[in-house]
Amino acid sequence: MGRAVVVVGGGYGGAAMRHAEVVAENIVAQVRGEQPTATYRPSPAPSILLPPGPEGGVGQVPAPDGATVPPAAAVVRYEGADLFTGRFVELPGLSPARSTP
Repeated sequence: MGRAVVVVGGGYGGAAMRHAEVVAENIVAQVRGEQPTATYRPSPAPSILLPPGPEGGVGQVPAPDGATVPPAAAVVRYEGADLFTGRFVELPGLSPARSTP
């Protein structure tokens, strides 16, 4: 779903993840016979994190006085360490990848 969604002003991964959460919440509501009510609301301040790998990155995030550039270590901590793969291991039926000798 994520990258299939057109986002006015940019199709960033974070927005795609929020879109997917809204879609999933609405699907679950319909399956339960409830009215879907979740709505996507874009952040008023643009943000982006670009980790080229697990050891560096650059970005721009909202701050009280406008946008700010976080240190590379913060980008790695938030997104680059596992390139967001860790969150998907929690999905039913998945387990962390193991290397086979």
